[in-house]
Amino acid sequence: MLIFTFSLSCSQKKDNMQNNIEINSKNIVEEITSKVKHYDYEPRYFIEIGQNMGNAEIFVNGLPVYRNFEEESVSTSVSINHCIFRSGVQKITYKIYTDSPAHSFLELNVKEFDNKKHDAPGKEVIMHRSRALVKNVDYNTTPYEYTFEFKATVPYQLNQPKEYKNLKKLGNDVLNAELKERYGKIKNLYENKDIDGLARAVYPSMSNQYISEYNDSTVKTGWNELTEVYKNTTLKMQDAESYDTEISEDGKFARFIQKSTDPRLKHRSVLWGLYKVGGKTKAMFNSSSFYLTEGKTKLEIY
Repeated sequence: MLIFTFSLSCSQKKDNMQNNIEINSKNIVEEITSKVKHYDYEPRYFIEIGQNMGNAEIFVNGLPVYRNFEEESVSTSVSINHCIFRSGVQKITYKIYTDSPAHSFLELNVKEFDNKKHDAPGKEVIMHRSRALVKNVDYNTTPYEYTFEFKATVPYQLNQPKEYKNLKKLGNDVLNAELKERYGKIKNLYENKDIDGLARAVYPSMSNQYISEYNDSTVKTGWNELTEVYKNTTLKMQDAESYDTEISEDGKFARFIQKSTDPRLKHRSVLWGLYKVGGKTKAMFNSSSFYLTEGKTKLEIY
């Protein structure tokens, strides 16, 4: 039996060096916990998703938050605070894949909740429904893509640049070579079971997640769950049979995605592994995206 699970996306940007602290597996929990702040009002943003007759992917500010190639009709919700870097205008991009355009649509309802009042109803920020798709068009080959905006107000500011270089202008050969180098370095951390290296790699991404969700109570649990996978002696990194380079609509983020026809692997990260727990085989995906800060020459990893 093959069960698919997720790992947090990794980032290797060493913002921790500003405080002259070398992050490792022993201090990562304490360092992240110390950065989480609490406020009188703690806004949490979610997208409520209604998907009918087709498959879909959703991105917030260029980062993937939802993908579904296994079910044609879905009703679910996803948290997006970790993709909201600071207050202001936020962008949602979605893609619809379908061979039944007359019956396919996507409804997205962005809602805001108070993190301190779990039972209180949220308030609607924006409701969006995809337009009627053109009949007799195979959107599985060329998906329908659309971007819309909404405003968010958050009390935090995540460690992301204000100015990104457009990766669409970097050149395919240069971008792909940079991506291969970055993926190779992270893959080596897994294969060598370099837990301290993995702690340094995942630190910025983990801290962004917990800071944006005002969550200082489960950092230790989250790190322990990751290290259980990292240390698993059966973990074996896998190779993608073929892949594409995906660049976000605004050119800020890029990643390699699998071209597999298996709906469980389609458009997943090429950086993935299989491991066993209790006789069951599970999959680990590192869903890193890469960006280039304006004025710099090396890709950084989110």
